[in-house]
Amino acid sequence: MNQSPVTDMHTHGDFYKMTLHDDKTLAARRKAMGIDKNKPASLALIHRKMDVAGIDRAVVLPVDLPADKGFVSITNKEVAEIEAASDRLIGFASVDPNRKDAKEVLEQAFTDCKLKGLKLHPVRQAFNPEEERFSWIYQLCEKENKPIVFHCGLSYGGSGLMTQGHPLRLEPILARHPNLRISIAHCAWPYVKETAALLLKYPNAYTDTACLYFDSANEFFQHVFCREMEITWVDRSLRHQIMFGSNYPRFEQLRMKRALEHLPLRSSTLDRLFKENAATFLGGDQ
Repeated sequence: MNQSPVTDMHTHGDFYKMTLHDDKTLAARRKAMGIDKNKPASLALIHRKMDVAGIDRAVVLPVDLPADKGFVSITNKEVAEIEAASDRLIGFASVDPNRKDAKEVLEQAFTDCKLKGLKLHPVRQAFNPEEERFSWIYQLCEKENKPIVFHCGLSYGGSGLMTQGHPLRLEPILARHPNLRISIAHCAWPYVKETAALLLKYPNAYTDTACLYFDSANEFFQHVFCREMEITWVDRSLRHQIMFGSNYPRFEQLRMKRALEHLPLRSSTLDRLFKENAATFLGGDQ
């Protein structure tokens, strides 16, 4: 019997009370995420929500962008503090690849902050991930056994172009770095079929289910996984590479998990989506 914990692979810590020190920061994060009513949440409340949803652990993802670009997120240091305060939260780093000190920032995030992976957002960070000048990032992550989560597909707000988040931009990276595990976040909606093709071709490619853009979670998951992707693809061919992600706090973990459970999938497939694939993706570095 598999004893792996249920893991939410896609959450954000922007509204954790311990990272919100004034009303100005709260207002900036609400504006950046398009969330108007979220209040600061204590760790106790976050743990309680996870308990209600039946989630054991969650990955916390930041986005490194200067405030003058209109996006204010938690820092790598704050993510490390969140992780240190809870044995149920797994911290990832982020670095804006355009920073002059990007290499130093990322190395410190891995060595000093002990963060477990990297989050990149090509749309908001305004970079083309396949450009050769960013290859040092992938080489470092491959060397350090740190997986990368790429935001792909639609991005709310901002001036970034969706084309920078097209999943096919990641193919050269997947091909050149076969030992580097890469998650194409949000199923790269609306580029769902392209995401599926990459998963079929590259065993080091993964995706997460943090994709809810219309209607209810049940309806949207039915559309994505039973029509755009075909449920048989999920249940047979892609079952080793799809991971549960809620996109909390934008969406509630409970309803996202229940929507996945309502799909006509085998229990063994659900175990992979909720538990086993995340453990493989994280590489035991937890």
